[in-house]
Amino acid sequence: MRQVFKCLVSLFIFFVLHKPCSAQLQAAMEPRHKTVLENDYLRILDVNILPGDTTFLHRHTLPSVVVVLSNTKVGMRAQGGQAVISKSEAGSVSYAAYDEHPVYHRVWNDDTIFFHVMDIELLRNGAKVAPQTMNDKAILPIFSEKLVSAFKWKAGRGKSIRKKASVRPLLFICYSGSAKAIINDAAEEAITLSAGKFWWVNTGNTIQLTGDDNTGAGFVILELNP
Repeated sequence: MRQVFKCLVSLFIFFVLHKPCSAQLQAAMEPRHKTVLENDYLRILDVNILPGDTTFLHRHTLPSVVVVLSNTKVGMRAQGGQAVISKSEAGSVSYAAYDEHPVYHRVWNDDTIFFHVMDIELLRNGAKVAPQTMNDKAILPIFSEKLVSAFKWKAGRGKSIRKKASVRPLLFICYSGSAKAIINDAAEEAITLSAGKFWWVNTGNTIQLTGDDNTGAGFVILELNP
């Protein structure tokens, strides 16, 4: 009996000690948040939620950029709060200061199609907003924060942008159509970026993006501050 009692006590302690951990599930550990790129600057969580599916309760604590990639009706509920239903819009981009205002919530797909969004967690420290270096007239500035600046580029059919020797890392996320991407003028190594795909470019590289001749392309562009 003493041995059984010890086992029960051990199990009780185990569950008590582990309960806070399960209640504090970080976004990067939530099963529907898939890490598809992580480097010194950022971690990209590619989030796909099936129709009718719901995430576990999870916590966001890092400053993030949220890029929506589908037009889907979704629901969100913060712990202790009311459910909020809204319609996402592909191409919308926002900055979330989760480091200052952490969020603990669950998200569900209230529609009949996939919900697709990228949560881009920013991993570096930064004290001030750096000047933007994306100065092409076709590129629309969205916001500038201490770690990142965001832009949108809506490419017409066959239209191009070109940037020489970027002084900051760049992240391109395609939200509509498709485009051909070339780095350092290596046309033979061109890649095609379609909706839902991303392209990371380190500093010092020349890039060129050309919208598809039939569909054009829509991009969210993030410029990471040093």
